Amino acid sequence: MDGSELLIPLLMILGGIVVGFVGKRLLRIVIGLIGGGLLAYATWWLSQFFGVSGSSVYVLALLAFIIGYFLSWALIKLGIGIIAGIGIGLLLAVYLGLSNNIPMLILTVLISIGIMYLLADKILDLAISIAGVLLFYYGLKHFIPYEIAVGIAVLFFIFLIYWKVFRKK
Repeated sequence: MDGSELLIPLLMILGGIVVGFVGKRLLRIVIGLIGGGLLAYATWWLSQFFGVSGSSVYVLALLAFIIGYFLSWALIKLGIGIIAGIGIGLLLAVYLGLSNNIPMLILTVLISIGIMYLLADKILDLAISIAGVLLFYYGLKHFIPYEIAVGIAVLFFIFLIYWKVFRKK
């Protein structure tokens, strides 16, 4: 292996470690920047449409950016809660035999949406941890045999879960 063949797997290992430990924080920042940018752009566009000019446009866009930054994470969690809650609520209603009872079906779905909204942070944390471990594994398997790479990746996953559950916040 020459230098170029070593660089990508090493970056994958390093990226997997970073994503595993701080992936959710990075995701929150990226989602906040995207949400804030979209709301600031929409505010700027609407102020141009309505003929607002001067420095008030920039103040409004800045306020919209700040609001969008903090609102976007809640909207992502709400979206995950709604999508997962509807699916799980419908499956649960069919399993419990409530599919013919419309009020109970709606109640089951609404309760499931609420529970999934509350668990959205943990679901995202788990998904990002899995993504980090997979990135770590794919980088690691270039240097060591497959079986050993799988074992090390599983140990890394167990350590990540332990660290995220039992660390002091």
